[in-house]
Amino acid sequence: MSPRRGCSRTRCAGWAEASGWSGSHVFLTPDETVRLREQMSGILTRYEDRLADPALRPEGALPVEWTIFVAPVPGLAEPTEPGSGPEDPTAGRSTDPEDADTDRRH
Repeated sequence: MSPRRGCSRTRCAGWAEASGWSGSHVFLTPDETVRLREQMSGILTRYEDRLADPALRPEGALPVEWTIFVAPVPGLAEPTEPGSGPEDPTAGRSTDPEDADTDRRH
């Protein structure tokens, strides 16, 4: 069975719930950031053997891109009065594209 079965050029059956993106801001030290990045990379490493050995891929598995981007955001470090400074644009928002209409209403 082809892994692309059930996929169009832009959508794959069963992937609406699994796909998406997220963003978050947290306060971490450089050492904590290194450890967290290593932990997240370690989780993904568990699946790397599937790249070279298709026999390890479960039925319906497709290539999935994960990007881990880590950088300090000093502008968010200073407390501000509501409405007077930089705001976290992802705070309180869903990252599910299907929720876009809901986000626009708020």
